[in-house]
Amino acid sequence: MTPQGAAVLLEDRARVILIQTASQNKTALDCLHRAFAVKAVDSQSAALLSSLHDTMSRLVETFNHASDPSAHFSCAHGLITLIPKELQDPPSWLGDIARILRDSAATHSEDPERTREECTFLTVALVRTYPLHFPSILFDSQDRAGAEGQKPKPLSWHFAQLRVIDIRATLSSMCDKTAAPAYQSVLNRLTASYEILSAFIAFLVQKSSTAVPFSFDVILQLRDEMSKLCSETMDFLCGRYDGALNTEMNNPDFALKKSKASGRPSSRSDSMPLPTTAMANHPLVVAQIRMLAFWLEEDSSSVKLRDEAGSIMDVLLKLYNTNGELRPPILMIVEQTLGIKNGVDLFCHNNGWEVLMRDLEATLFAPPSYSAAPSSSSSPPERVLEERLDDDAIARAMQIVAILGPVANDGLVGGTSYAQWLELVTLAVRLHDCDGKDKGKAKTKKTEAKTKTDVKGKGKAKTEDKTKGKTDDKGTGKAKGGEAFRHFKQVVMSQAVELARKAKELGVGGGMDEVVGRLVDVTAEAVESLGVS
Repeated sequence: MTPQGAAVLLEDRARVILIQTASQNKTALDCLHRAFAVKAVDSQSAALLSSLHDTMSRLVETFNHASDPSAHFSCAHGLITLIPKELQDPPSWLGDIARILRDSAATHSEDPERTREECTFLTVALVRTYPLHFPSILFDSQDRAGAEGQKPKPLSWHFAQLRVIDIRATLSSMCDKTAAPAYQSVLNRLTASYEILSAFIAFLVQKSSTAVPFSFDVILQLRDEMSKLCSETMDFLCGRYDGALNTEMNNPDFALKKSKASGRPSSRSDSMPLPTTAMANHPLVVAQIRMLAFWLEEDSSSVKLRDEAGSIMDVLLKLYNTNGELRPPILMIVEQTLGIKNGVDLFCHNNGWEVLMRDLEATLFAPPSYSAAPSSSSSPPERVLEERLDDDAIARAMQIVAILGPVANDGLVGGTSYAQWLELVTLAVRLHDCDGKDKGKAKTKKTEAKTKTDVKGKGKAKTEDKTKGKTDDKGTGKAKGGEAFRHFKQVVMSQAVELARKAKELGVGGGMDEVVGRLVDVTAEAVESLGVS
């Protein structure tokens, strides 16, 4: 379709006719979607966005008249992907389409399998486009349905339950479908279902402080179903990782690619990612890890699930090393496993301390051009921390410290490791000294600049204007980042002081008393300067 043809089809009169005939002619929906897709390439104007919203509003009205809504869901899904993510308030049609999606969980269609698939894709597109509004609109409903003779349950529960059933019914047979033509479509559907469940869990967490729109028996059934899903998901991850690792070890091409020897002949797979790397970056695996992290944090009382999560600690830490996007949710899972009987032992046995400590050092002290790979053992040049660390980096550093602190304390008290607490305290002192040096350098430079501009006279105004410009460029985010960094320092220093004092009281390390005493004094001074009791 040419841009000129798309423009003709998107004129008000032609567009309305296409929508009106959509119930009888599915080709009209395809033409409508293609016209918007072509037009969106050339323009992202406010007029096009307004036309999109008007089309969605009219299209939603035709859903009820369609015996097979799958084509309508597919068209709506395509149109939603053209809307910029959360750039404005939720449109008026969002509530109507949420009701239609909920109703689809309790109604039958001519092609139920395709309708369920298109419904899933449309829902996840809405969740991605309106993450702050759509989950609550979709799931916070009192509409109910149920089989004859059974107590009606909320439609939103039925909707989430269908996603759980679909995943559990499909996941176990995924290995048998790799050669099937529809394999990629199945993967996309499962990924979407996991994302929808993550949004559902986030909704439950948000509503837990007020009133969850489900009865107690529904919540119990939900916990049982989600626990089974999480167990099967962890089995799937473990099996898939073992398979990827086995491929790397036994396939000569991948073994050759991993070899660091020079002068070896090139391989066909040189441009292909390693199987374990491909797995860690697969959208399905990313969605699975996020859903597991959200549910384990929500259902923290489930000892069985945390035990199972601890049993795949090796897989989690390997994925952590491979994909930076997975690090925050994996940290959430690891933190939940530390409370089980042998959680700390599993963490240390799988080199968890080394992996997280290297990542923490790289996050805090890496220069701008430094690639923050957790596996790096070199100490990169120090940098101006408060100005270079963004909120995401500080949040991840907080997550890591929340894990390493209890592990170091356990090793210190249990007598299993004296090196961990010293490494963490040394990092805290380095953090304090580095920040102090950076501030001193900044202050000196500022004084020198002021002196020079005072002498130059007119140059002073120019220097101040440049300084102001730089400050304005960073905006309010810098103030927030500085506040978050200050809080992070308070947490690290407080934890370091307690570890160092406990080590000194225990008299560990014999001749290390002088070192321990110095660490206590330096770190305690840092904590006092930060106003921590």
